[in-house]
Amino acid sequence: MFTLVAQTADTAWLSIGDQLMATADGGKSWAPVYTAPGTITAVDAVSSSVAVMAAGTEILTTMNGGRSWSVAGTVPRLSQPAASVFIAPQVGDYVVSTPDDPVSELDFVSPMVGWALEGSSLIATDDGGVTWTPVSTPAPVHSACLSTQADGFIGSGRRVWQTIDGGTTWRTALTVPRPGISVMYVECDGNEATWAFVSGPATPQGVPDALYRTTNGTTWKAVVDSSVSEQWAKAPRGANYPVALAAPSAEAAYLVTQYPIGHGGYRVGRTTDGGQSWVAGSQLLPDGITPYPDNGPVRLAFPSVTDGWLVARQGASLVVLTTTNGGTTWQEVHRFPLA
Repeated sequence: MFTLVAQTADTAWLSIGDQLMATADGGKSWAPVYTAPGTITAVDAVSSSVAVMAAGTEILTTMNGGRSWSVAGTVPRLSQPAASVFIAPQVGDYVVSTPDDPVSELDFVSPMVGWALEGSSLIATDDGGVTWTPVSTPAPVHSACLSTQADGFIGSGRRVWQTIDGGTTWRTALTVPRPGISVMYVECDGNEATWAFVSGPATPQGVPDALYRTTNGTTWKAVVDSSVSEQWAKAPRGANYPVALAAPSAEAAYLVTQYPIGHGGYRVGRTTDGGQSWVAGSQLLPDGITPYPDNGPVRLAFPSVTDGWLVARQGASLVVLTTTNGGTTWQEVHRFPLA
């Protein structure tokens, strides 16, 4: 299990199991900063100094950029995720959750206010993670994000729901028209735009998928569909499988696409105009990238529209790649051996 949070082109946090590490030189060197009481399943950076981390049933916070961490509180046991498989934060990431690792997502909009996804249940805090309150939702939650302290979205099945009162009430914001499609991931970019990635089971014709975008929560546009992702990779129909999403702004989004299905060969497609046009990275990512145990194959983060980070397993190593040109080309900056 590993997570990635990138704050700038130079600074990032990476967790592997119960170890949290930090870099300040663009990923060339990493220093351990904390050993958690359990497997780290989610990290969210609120600012350069404030961050929140989930490890086991505990929520930990830092107020000094990760130099020290303290237990803020524990999450309530609302779901029974043991031996269950559900969709987690990155597109295509299948996480086998255990009773000790209940939180798969954290999303804080301030040091005090945030949501967490515990199994398929949504919980909220307004005191920095000290106490958590169950949020009543219209369906089991696959993914969730907050735009502001009051505005947020959840995804489940073929629908995205929106709240404008902190989760007291919900309305259907998007219903995906195609049967067999599920909302895998929703990502909020402040109060400017929300992105929702949907996908379905693989077929002989390929993997049906789409990326939707809204700027008002009501009107959604499919800015990517399966045919567009095929154009990115310049490959025949059915040879692509989007595996990670990052949306650093209202206009910019990035998708990692696998080519061909099940045989490695990833590249990054991007839009910088809200999905009106897409460009494929000219460089295929290194061969041999395979799914990490209990997690998906790729973690992707773009702290700006040009600077990006990508972490994936390659053989017996965890490889860190960075880009400074919006994903057109990537450089390996570090490699972690895995036991």
